[in-house]
Amino acid sequence: MQEVPKAEQPVLERLITLRQRLQLLNKDRTKYIRSQDVLAIYENLIDQVQHLNKIRRQEGNQANDQNRLDTVLDDVFQLLSLFFMAAGKNFSSPSVYVQAATIKVRFSLRYRGYQGVVS
Repeated sequence: MQEVPKAEQPVLERLITLRQRLQLLNKDRTKYIRSQDVLAIYENLIDQVQHLNKIRRQEGNQANDQNRLDTVLDDVFQLLSLFFMAAGKNFSSPSVYVQAATIKVRFSLRYRGYQGVVS
């Protein structure tokens, strides 16, 4: 895994903040998950992804170069996807992300010959 470029550091910090907000929201058992809260985080995430795409276009980064930011971005998308489903937004496109990621992992494991729980 490569080091996060300086230009991407602010995006990484904001994504970590979004992930922490989602984790706190998940731990708060005193109230139900409100779709307004989830949508606000989603809009912040989309802004960060657009900013990241702009930075990477300017820097000319390769699409295959993975760094910590990509891992945190995947974490945030998976958490947010689960929150969309928990808030009853099962048929919106963000809720599909975790399902698609799970299918990808299952096919990857099957391709590598793992026969455990995947069958």
